[in-house]
Amino acid sequence: LYLLANGPSINKTDLSELKNKTVMCMNRFYIKFNDLNFTPNYLVCIEETVLNQFSSDFSKLKIPTFVNWRVRDKVPNKLYLKEAFNITPFFQDDITKPANTGGTVTFMCLQLAAYMGFEKVVILGMDHSFKETGVAGKAEVRTYEKDESHFDPNYFPKGMVWVLPDLQKSEYSYGLANQYFIKN
Repeated sequence: LYLLANGPSINKTDLSELKNKTVMCMNRFYIKFNDLNFTPNYLVCIEETVLNQFSSDFSKLKIPTFVNWRVRDKVPNKLYLKEAFNITPFFQDDITKPANTGGTVTFMCLQLAAYMGFEKVVILGMDHSFKETGVAGKAEVRTYEKDESHFDPNYFPKGMVWVLPDLQKSEYSYGLANQYFIKN
């Protein structure tokens, strides 16, 4: 499985090699679909602020799309993931049960990949750095003219709300995923 993240480095990656591969992407990656010579197999978005602001975009997607169960009324007819609200992240390999987000949609994708039976996952475009600073997990209104933290300058346009990433929690969660895939 190739997992496409949304960092600026994805623009420096030759994605044409993925044409006949199984590809999962995240969040607003769909805005890059026209630049590809293929359509990814799956898209995952669990962040409610993203789903609420761009619900019409997600509703129109023609590929299997996994979204947060709590937005099922705004984004109907998709595949829904339930979130577990544990303080400490854990790796859930049975995604039919509530799963911990681990601070990032990427962690949810890794759990979904394990459930789907993928033994190897290659992540592309996960730069793991953001221009914006502040309180992790806090929703804030974008004030920058251009989004420099994602592959497209209009990924989160000025005035949109987004949640500042929790990189520490994400790193802990990636460690859990790594342990799971090595063990299994």
